[in-house]
Amino acid sequence: ISACLVGSEMCIRDRDYIVKKLFDETYSLVMRKDHPLLDVFKKKGDIGAVDTKGYRQIEFAYPTQERLRFDPVMRIDKNQRESSFSVPFFTSMPLLIGTSDAVAAIPTRLAELITRSDDITTVPYRPDSGFPYHLIWHERARHNPATRWFVEQMAM
Repeated sequence: ISACLVGSEMCIRDRDYIVKKLFDETYSLVMRKDHPLLDVFKKKGDIGAVDTKGYRQIEFAYPTQERLRFDPVMRIDKNQRESSFSVPFFTSMPLLIGTSDAVAAIPTRLAELITRSDDITTVPYRPDSGFPYHLIWHERARHNPATRWFVEQMAM
């Protein structure tokens, strides 16, 4: 891989890598269109971890240098593990959500793409717990025209 899009916790802090912050991301809660939490959102104007506690939760597990790490954004206590499912890819979540009461907190940009399905909708979720995305590439690719082009496209 000449360049890689990563969240901040995955960034390699090594002088041989170039790291460029691209944007800050927030979470959205993804659920089926007739989910009871939509009424909670309409009444309160937001949804937090306490609201999702009674529902099956799908949690994203992302790779770090040491192991898979679970995203704790839906947990009330960061050490508590309440999820029904853990998935290594965001794109598998719609299949689990569309026909159940399960919910998942995923990056908003991705939520906008996968909620084009008639069965799934999204609401903002815990905007205070967003995270940055970074693009990283090895220093040796600095002068590679293809890498430079890719970095320019990603930074737009």
